[in-house]
Amino acid sequence: INSQSWGYSDLNARGEEIEEWQAENRLILLNKPEDKPTFFSRAWLTSTTPDLAFATDNKKCTREVADQLATSDHRPILISIDTSFPRTKRKLLQIFNASWKSGRIPNIWKKAIMIPILKHGKPRNKLDSYRPISLTSCTCKLMERVINSRLTLILESNSLLTEAQAGFRK
Repeated sequence: INSQSWGYSDLNARGEEIEEWQAENRLILLNKPEDKPTFFSRAWLTSTTPDLAFATDNKKCTREVADQLATSDHRPILISIDTSFPRTKRKLLQIFNASWKSGRIPNIWKKAIMIPILKHGKPRNKLDSYRPISLTSCTCKLMERVINSRLTLILESNSLLTEAQAGFRK
């Protein structure tokens, strides 16, 4: 899926399809051509950037490619929401607190925009030629991270997790 938009020197048919899909859905690509590659092929000993991040508005979102993990061919991609504006922080805090106190999650957080992506080399007229991509609420993901951090702190500081529960722990 080559395109100059995400760091390749050329544009191929798959890259063109992704660019058309991006334009049709009015999405902004968070990748920058100068970002470091996100994937290393051990078979071909090449680095590429197949991992793309899209947003509906990039004014408050950033994308960063982290260092390679020893057990993966992919580098982690960190998507951040800029909350440096005091008004944004206050509004997020109000939303999170209201949700927490009421025990309710805003309906918009429960929805995803499903976008079909045509699989390489598959016919456009067949439903099973597509794989779904879900665009979900970044605000909901942020609240999930806050809750996860707090719960993890409580569990670990009170030794409530056994050594066998090691997956996804820091």
